[in-house]
Amino acid sequence: MTAPAIGKLESRRAEASNRTPDDGPDVGEPRSSVFTFVPSDGSTPTEIVLAETVTSVEPSVPLDVDVGVGTPLLSVTDSALTITAQLTPPQVLRLANRQPLSVRAQLDGSTGPFDCRLNDSRPTADAGTYQLTCRVPIETPGVVGSEGLLAIALDERSDVPALPIEAIAGTRDRGIVYEAATGATRDVTLGITDGAFIEVTSGLSVGEQVLIPSPSLLRNR
Repeated sequence: MTAPAIGKLESRRAEASNRTPDDGPDVGEPRSSVFTFVPSDGSTPTEIVLAETVTSVEPSVPLDVDVGVGTPLLSVTDSALTITAQLTPPQVLRLANRQPLSVRAQLDGSTGPFDCRLNDSRPTADAGTYQLTCRVPIETPGVVGSEGLLAIALDERSDVPALPIEAIAGTRDRGIVYEAATGATRDVTLGITDGAFIEVTSGLSVGEQVLIPSPSLLRNR
């Protein structure tokens, strides 16, 4: 997990049990500490919940010291299988500063789709390659090397004004279109996209027509 904002990692000791040191640890008993991320802006702290398959966890940063956005917080060893999805730069931009509404996955040759918990909602970058990873549930059959699909929903809306991606220059927040009647450019404000169509929140009315392809930098020089 990486820091979602500027803040610090805290560790709270769990309530003491009635066991004595001579009893020794129970196999599979819960960890003796709970980690919490506390944003420096005063917003609600986030308790970091560890999966049952986690076998070891160590802080990657000093406790109670503010760290920057994106700083790795914990080093975790997990015995569960994980799905690694390669992302393109445009997909990374669509995910920026947004929390997924839902994450579903399916392994080839296994059972049907399942909810897949992301290890971190922020893509990791390594040598120019962006990745997201999520844990495969214990009850889902799988082997190392399996392939599959990962579907991430950032938002859901219905009956909204939308245009094909090819009709708009820009796919996040703001864009430009060609008016069909005059060929002039017009600024529009954009909402969510499913990769084929994109929501237009202002700048056009339902029924107005635009040209395809969209305006380009070269044609507007």
